Parts: sequence; C-alpha cells; structure tokens
Amino acid sequence: MKKPLSFFVTGTGTGIGKTFFTAGFARFLCKQGLRTAVMKPVQTGFAKNCDDLGFIKMVAPGIIDIPLDLASPYRFKMPASPHLASRREEIKIDMKHIVSCYKSIRSEYNPDAVLIEGAGGLLVPLNKNDMMADLIKKLGAPVILVADAGLGTLNHTFLSLELLKKKKVSVSGIILNKYPVKARLLERDNVETIEKVGGVPILGVIRNLPELCDYSFSGVAFDREFRRQKALKNYLEQLMPQHPKSM
Repeated sequence: MKKPLSFFVTGTGTGIGKTFFTAGFARFLCKQGLRTAVMKPVQTGFAKNCDDLGFIKMVAPGIIDIPLDLASPYRFKMPASPHLASRREEIKIDMKHIVSCYKSIRSEYNPDAVLIEGAGGLLVPLNKNDMMADLIKKLGAPVILVADAGLGTLNHTFLSLELLKKKKVSVSGIILNKYPVKARLLERDNVETIEKVGGVPILGVIRNLPELCDYSFSGVAFDREFRRQKALKNYLEQLMPQHPKSM
C-alpha cells in the first residue's frame, strides 16, 4: 500500500470555510490527475441531500466514490458539537473506529491523496475524553488550518497553532478564507503578521466570492480561485517529485 498525500483540514472555529476549501482543494487535486479520497469523520446537522460530503462531491465529482459508512462513519442530525449530537442519538464516537475507517480507505481504494475534514475547531469535544485535536493526532495527517482573513483572526489563529504545537501535530500551512476582493490594511496585515509571528506559511488566500458559496454552482469559480494559489501549488510540487505535468 502506497502512502498517499494526507491532510487534515481543520479551522479556527465553526463556519470558517473548511468545507469550501476542502471542496476546492479536492477538485484541484483531481484535476492534477490524483485519485483523491475525502473523509468527513463526524458530520453534525445534516439533512437529506444536504451535507458537507454532498457539497464536496458536487464541486469535485472526480473524487473516489467511497461508501458513506467509511467516508463519514458518524453522522448526526442535530447541528451541535459532536459530543452533544452523538449523546442525543445515544451513539458514542469511538476514535478507534474512525482510525480504522481511515486505514480501510487507504488500503481498499489506494488513493493518491486523502483529505480529512474536521468538525468545528480543535477543541470541539467528540466524547467525554477526546477532542478533535486528539483525533488529528491519532490519524497522523498534517494539518491545513483554515482561518478567517478578517478582524479577530490573529488571536484565534495563534491559539490554534499553539495547541497544535503542544500536541506535536505537523502543520503544513494556513488558508485565509473570506479575503475581500478589495483588501484593507487590516486583511493585508493579518496575512503578514500570521506568517511572521506564527512561523507557518500561508498556503493560500481565498477571496470572498459569492459564487463559491452557491450550492448550484458548477465549479468554474473554484477552478479560477485555485489557479491563483501559487504557494499551495508550489508546496504540493515539493511533496511530489513525480507529480503530473499538469501541475
């Protein structure tokens, strides 16, 4: 079994844009000719025909088709923290089961890349003993941290980086989301300060485009936006000496 490129996409909080980045990133990887798998270990607040994996599949239809019980082993209807949503349905979230599903995806589908999207932020409880950060540590995939580009992001980003450092989790880089098309001094300084003080590279700056949040959108805006992400592209090229020529 080959070792795929694996990334755990987490965020500095809820509603920060993890799913939008994961969708665009998955689409980007597929377009480079990489067999890409996407996993959402814990999904809360899902409705019929409306969940994060469904959105990702719509944006990136080329991802590997994986049974839902592997790709998203825990799914709860209540839009709440995993520990509360699971408690309401009387189902305990078992990290060992999630790790087993991750290993099964790698062994059975032999992907070139695996993207794992978290729920909420790093200190969201999964059960009475484990937090999301513990699951990240257990899976062993490096983190891509999604943060808001605007006011308040310095505190949230540095706290997240401090925790990941304490947990000895590798951080590949940061994605700043919701970056205004006409950036102010505030947003420009956030990019500079996070990279300088945090000591972690900014892999991408995703602009605040309405089309990226449109569930009926075809994906062209994602293509356009991800073609702009030169730092992300360069980072992947460094990881893949044998990357496809299209990259």
